[in-house]
Amino acid sequence: MSFVWLDTFLWSIGVRGNMLPSRIRYPARFKALVAIVLLLSASWVGNYLITVLPVIDEHKHSPCQYNDNQLTYNAKMLFVYFAWFFMARCSLFMPCVATRVARIQSRTHGFCRTYLVHLVLRDGPLYIFFVGSFLFWFHLMQSQNCEEKSPRLYQILHVYAIYSCMLSLFCLALAYWHNKLLVEGRDGYRIENQSAPRDTLEKLETRRYDESVFGDEEGKTYPSECPICLATWEPSDEIKVTPCGHAFHKECIGNWLTTARTCALCRQDLTKRGSRPPSESEQPTELAPRPQTLGAAVPAGSYPAIV
Repeated sequence: MSFVWLDTFLWSIGVRGNMLPSRIRYPARFKALVAIVLLLSASWVGNYLITVLPVIDEHKHSPCQYNDNQLTYNAKMLFVYFAWFFMARCSLFMPCVATRVARIQSRTHGFCRTYLVHLVLRDGPLYIFFVGSFLFWFHLMQSQNCEEKSPRLYQILHVYAIYSCMLSLFCLALAYWHNKLLVEGRDGYRIENQSAPRDTLEKLETRRYDESVFGDEEGKTYPSECPICLATWEPSDEIKVTPCGHAFHKECIGNWLTTARTCALCRQDLTKRGSRPPSESEQPTELAPRPQTLGAAVPAGSYPAIV
């Protein structure tokens, strides 16, 4: 099934190449659901403008009411709720809006802002339209004098109420699926954005195990074990050294780079060109002091006096 016209619509509201900045890909079944909802929405709006609204204007003073509330007014408000939902949902297809909503949904902007986004933009308009549709149908069924005194208005509003309930169910399914794609796209983008490029591992310097370089003794360049798996080096190990001067098993640092682009020890970005690692012949001129253990004496003059 071809969705060329649907792709054109998505392009017009900001989706380029069927992909948002958060790497959201819309499957064919989702496109089919969008097409169904768009057709139902166009038919529902046309029915309201061509059939329902003129009849409502003809029966401005009709006794068709529920608990002293005119059902014709509720019918007009139902159209307002749908317009609110339609504009809010279309905005979530726009890259700039979808990206900001995804960031707010990560719960890093506070509860109040997240709640407001839910209420005003993401789910609030849909829930109001969904509940309003079923309440309108229920109130219409409970209005006994409406069917007797205004049979034509009652018939038109009855069809309008059933159509609204059906449309709200399809919109609910669409919104649930779309929200799920937004969350998956946000998580996928975060993982993809944090992971290192595929060739990062191969660009790291490869070393063979050498007892004169690897060890915990003073003067050794690298420790006697891999900082990730904590296994001691073996002569057959393939060791990768980062530009910041830290050594890891190739497999260990390779797995690490699938979810991060930094060194597992110092968190330096390995995708940026930094200082080269020391060669095997080079020895450190000054070793970093080991942390003092609890209760150990601190040599006099090591720290400035606190006045």
